[in-house]
Amino acid sequence: MSFTGRTQNASEVNRTRLNSTVTVTTDKGIGSGFFIEPSLIVTNYHVIEGATRATCNLSNKVVEYDILGYVAKDEQTDLVILKVKGLKGSPVPIASEEIGIDQGVFAFDNPFNENAKFNSGTVSGERIINEHTFFEIKTTVAPGSSGGPLLNIDGELIGVTVMSIVEGEKLNLVVPNSKLQGLLSDKKMNPVPLYQASLSKSEQEPSEFGSVVFHVNDKNIGVVDLFLEDRFVGSIKGHYPKKHFIPECGETNSACLSFELPVGSYDYVAKSKVKTWTGTIDVAKDNCDKVNLKVQYKHDPGCFNTLEKIFEGRGAYPVPDEWHRNVVISFFEGVDSYCISGKVRVEDGTIASVFLQYNDNTYDSYDHKFFNVDNQPPTISNGISEMIYSDNGEEFRIVFIDYLKPEPKKYKIASVPLSCPLDCYTCMSYEFEMRGSTRIEDGMHRNVIVSFFDYDMNSTCVSGKARLENGEIVSIFLQYIDGTYELMETKFFNENKRTPEIDNGITEMIHTAKGEMFKIIFIDNLNPDQSFRYWRP
Repeated sequence: MSFTGRTQNASEVNRTRLNSTVTVTTDKGIGSGFFIEPSLIVTNYHVIEGATRATCNLSNKVVEYDILGYVAKDEQTDLVILKVKGLKGSPVPIASEEIGIDQGVFAFDNPFNENAKFNSGTVSGERIINEHTFFEIKTTVAPGSSGGPLLNIDGELIGVTVMSIVEGEKLNLVVPNSKLQGLLSDKKMNPVPLYQASLSKSEQEPSEFGSVVFHVNDKNIGVVDLFLEDRFVGSIKGHYPKKHFIPECGETNSACLSFELPVGSYDYVAKSKVKTWTGTIDVAKDNCDKVNLKVQYKHDPGCFNTLEKIFEGRGAYPVPDEWHRNVVISFFEGVDSYCISGKVRVEDGTIASVFLQYNDNTYDSYDHKFFNVDNQPPTISNGISEMIYSDNGEEFRIVFIDYLKPEPKKYKIASVPLSCPLDCYTCMSYEFEMRGSTRIEDGMHRNVIVSFFDYDMNSTCVSGKARLENGEIVSIFLQYIDGTYELMETKFFNENKRTPEIDNGITEMIHTAKGEMFKIIFIDNLNPDQSFRYWRP
């Protein structure tokens, strides 16, 4: 086999080809893909199978772009070509030669859209599955990589990877280029929506159709997403303050959605930010079924309660006198609540004016007089107003989201030998018992494990560092997941209220005034060994 062009290494391939790859995300899962034309993406069919929506983003990037649908598919070889909206990428050049055994390759490795890269490998075998030829590759391909490109040593496309299980064995398989080139020659001009095929009530082409019109009335409809048989079929958009709008049967505009369906019965779900509707429609031949989705705010019993618990746990900064353009206004009906976005003006520490926000980002002034239980301007405590009453009988409270204090940082959990199936302290103490430890000198030890115990003696291991002076532990620091450290300010001691002692690289049980129990493991002082041994009871 001959290769053209200049041979590339993995670093060069990542530099020149990584921007041609994407992550494909659907409401069913995640996969990978690559540009074969500036706005066409290749991936595995199983990545989008059964999905109602799909987006993509360039590898190691976060901006998402909508997938309009597919222009070609082959379920047998697990290939599909998707049309993307608003993103044009650099196509991967297609190699002229066929894939071959023992050929050096670069496989796209995309572990759930994190640290995507190309890994070097080889073609190790050939498989015939359902009368189709696949090639097996020997390299690292993590879950989430299905649909990624396989390149030759010149950085040219020779196949598409697909994760597969054959007779219980997990394999990294490749669909050869020839199958993809056949799809390219048969691609459609206009993309087929992902949901379309699932709306037919019969495997045969239906001969009878009826029409259905979904529409909304009342104000502030915003965007209503409509699903038939769990498949997304479109959005109803509009904003009609203080008036009703009911279109005639078959009329289409920004406040309704009209289309033909095969005769049959369909379950529907419609969702907006403030309301969810469910029901069933019967579509008959030559008949138009009108479905009126009247808008009302969604009653969510957990809406305010959830926010209140978060504020109680984390606290809030003082709310100053000014306009606050990001608040949640929680209205109450009995024990239930529903939440609306809005803005509020605070004067002299009290609520002076309230505006409710529509989904098109316009605002409507709350025209009713409002007051607290003492008929005074409502005040604010810990980021949330007291209960507010209005002259039309409504009750609500205002949550100042922007003044919620940040969530406490989380400690970094220490890793233990993967071969040990027990809790972290048991695993580590076993290693120290088997291997012993070196002398622990005074100074700062920057790599220790602090093993906390609950009352059932289950352990949780946190990374940290400890300082010794005159052979005694004088300070302990716990490490956060962002790499920073926090000094344990509480006093600590052994069960006799004395300074904790160290034996064979591990302290005796340490107690704090808060009732915590832990031991410190000086991991760097563990006697060397080639590797952590497999756990043997």
